[in-house]
Amino acid sequence: MMKFLYNFIFLLFAIISVPKFVMRLTQSGNWRRMLSERMGKFPPHFSERFSTKSVLWLHAVSVGEVKALGRFIELFLERHPNWMIAFSQTTPTGHEVARIFSSDRVMAFYAPFDLSGCVSRVLEAIRPKMITLVESEIWPNLVGEAFSRGIPIGVINGRMSPRSFKMYRLLGMCYRHLIQKLSFCLVQTERDYGYFEMLGVSKEKIVICGNLKFDQSERFTAPAWNLFHRKSQIRRTWVVGSTSGGEEQIILDVFKKLKSTFPDLRLVLAPRHLERMDLVSEWIKQRSFQYTAFSKLEEGDDSEVILIDVMGVLASVYQWADFVFVGGSFTKRGGQNPVEPARFKKAILHGPHVHNFHALYELLDQSGGAFCVSTKKMLYERSKELLGSIQLRNEVGEKAFQTIERMKGATERTLRGLEPWFTETPSSYAGVNL
Repeated sequence: MMKFLYNFIFLLFAIISVPKFVMRLTQSGNWRRMLSERMGKFPPHFSERFSTKSVLWLHAVSVGEVKALGRFIELFLERHPNWMIAFSQTTPTGHEVARIFSSDRVMAFYAPFDLSGCVSRVLEAIRPKMITLVESEIWPNLVGEAFSRGIPIGVINGRMSPRSFKMYRLLGMCYRHLIQKLSFCLVQTERDYGYFEMLGVSKEKIVICGNLKFDQSERFTAPAWNLFHRKSQIRRTWVVGSTSGGEEQIILDVFKKLKSTFPDLRLVLAPRHLERMDLVSEWIKQRSFQYTAFSKLEEGDDSEVILIDVMGVLASVYQWADFVFVGGSFTKRGGQNPVEPARFKKAILHGPHVHNFHALYELLDQSGGAFCVSTKKMLYERSKELLGSIQLRNEVGEKAFQTIERMKGATERTLRGLEPWFTETPSSYAGVNL
């Protein structure tokens, strides 16, 4: 009865989400393939790929999660030569990035809709010996089907925001019954440990491993957009990433004020969702800025504002910044991950709402590698201070870099945490730091 009810609710949400899904289909290079794979339907040769080795089904949603798995995939393949990886994603952009890893031992594909039939067809096709879900992708039918077939399934790089925790707690025994079926739960922080434990995961299954994104593969940070960084040596550049909920208006107002002191300043603005481009473009026009969409950028372009209108390039663009603001933090969205600008030794500003990455921002703020600005005035004053001193920018950026360097090692801890599950009779392990 619970499975029937969940499938019914999932279908209702799917109907509501049709416009968004259609947009994703148009973003995909092959919409027929995407739709077919999400229905759990594959050509015969797909199953044949998985017939000779043990299979790890590794699932990540989108670009950020996929990038975080780079080093994990490399070490896993090296240490387990008799295994291969079935690597699933949900979004077209995530799938495109995942294809970088494609080889005779890694097969990227679109994850199935979480409907019983779709999930069952994929399980029959790839016959995994283990399933790992990245961060918080705990889908009821996938977990239930794996559990009923005796396939170990669990979470790696697990995290949970306070908002998600409250929502899952409201679901009560329904969610507890689901989460107790997890075989392991490798999480990022002590807070995540506590949340998963309170929701019903036993201590023996939880291990604090840190964040895989600190060990991100270098292949994703190569300079891919040469036209962008062929700019005047004296032009200052402010990169603002992953904005949402109207944050762009605050940024544009501050940018306009900064231009009166620093007329050479350029703004590179990357909204979180592409469907908001028209709205953000209108806000730019209202303030009479010259702007260019990133996809149309040409050598010698001297626009005041560059609007990033393509997915997957922000990480590379961060390296050309003089300083950075990480969005989703003036709104109550919870902030976005600051690892990428920190890796390029960039001074980081952020708003007060960073609960999605609370531990990391706390360490960055304490070390002096980032500054919290809770108002438009504070954002202007701190930005002006950074723009006025290259020495200060370099010092703050170095502190940001050193902070994340000290936090590396999650990949090794995660692989050690999973090691018992690569044997036929997995042994339990204590839920402690590895």
